[in-house]
Amino acid sequence: MSYRGNRLAVFLIFAGLGIFAFWVIWLLGGNLTEGLRTVENENYIVFHIAAELITAVLAFTGGVLWLSEHRRAPVFVMVALGMLIYTGLNSMAWGVRNDPVLSVFFGMVFIVGLIGLYWFAKGLMSKPTGQQ
Repeated sequence: MSYRGNRLAVFLIFAGLGIFAFWVIWLLGGNLTEGLRTVENENYIVFHIAAELITAVLAFTGGVLWLSEHRRAPVFVMVALGMLIYTGLNSMAWGVRNDPVLSVFFGMVFIVGLIGLYWFAKGLMSKPTGQQ
């Protein structure tokens, strides 16, 4: 496995845990006031939360599979990176307006996602060769 791949896998694990923790804290804060029908910015927020939780699961899973050298890891990593690119950019738009400090973090997620996809496209990461 490559050093770049290991760094990216650790990033994915932490990004997945961070996204999950953010939404758990948000939900425990009582922010889903009308249940599944809670509206924010004229949209049902539950769909946004679901999309980000799926991103978190895929990022965490991709990172763990990569570190364990599972042969399916590249698929999970590439899908997770694509989702993180979208999530980072979409969340950055919210952050710029509502919390500029968080927008820096979202921008970093976006940039690392792009770098990770570049590494894959250029073949700069060794792919796991596990048998599972």
